[in-house]
Amino acid sequence: MTKILSKLSLAAAGATMFSLAIAGEAQAITLFNDRTAFNAATQSLTNIDFEGIASLGEYSYFPNPSGFTQSGATFTDSGNGLYVTDPNYYLEYYNWGSGAVLVGSDQGTINVTLGSGVTAVGSDIMSILNYASDFLVTLSTGDTYTLNSSNYPNRSFVGFTSDIAISSISFQATNGYTELDNFTFGQAKPVPEPASLLGLLMVGGLGLGGLKRKQKA
Repeated sequence: MTKILSKLSLAAAGATMFSLAIAGEAQAITLFNDRTAFNAATQSLTNIDFEGIASLGEYSYFPNPSGFTQSGATFTDSGNGLYVTDPNYYLEYYNWGSGAVLVGSDQGTINVTLGSGVTAVGSDIMSILNYASDFLVTLSTGDTYTLNSSNYPNRSFVGFTSDIAISSISFQATNGYTELDNFTFGQAKPVPEPASLLGLLMVGGLGLGGLKRKQKA
């Protein structure tokens, strides 16, 4: 009976270690600060560049709480609403070399709700009044990041891949107005099983096999 209990205990320990390994991997988030690297790690991407919404030299306003939806992503703002602004409206605030931009309210948060199955998301981030504000970025997974943005007229990029779905993401310039452009989402490319997990399963199997042989002897 003692030998049987020992065998069961080893099997349970192996199963627990396997479950913990899977759980740990399932919530892995990878942060990207380079769009080229992000693109290489992702697939089936949709890019929203906010073009064709505001007239030349003008802006389009989207009040709360409805915001606006494009390509399956819904954008809202925690403050007074959102503006899609043509760069010619005021070059020093909106001309980041990428065309029209999405603008939030002062120290407000731009929230983006995504459809199902999204495991990769990224965006250019900028701020005005003040330039180069720190950004607080929060994912629906519960992960929160404080990141740096660049000084005018340079855009910064932030992107994420995840092993679980990302249903929403929020951006807040902590000392200014939040601006986004080239908001991108899709799926992370599959990653091969790590060698450590394979080794864990092999060790567990060898342990059980060894115990079985010892009992027969």
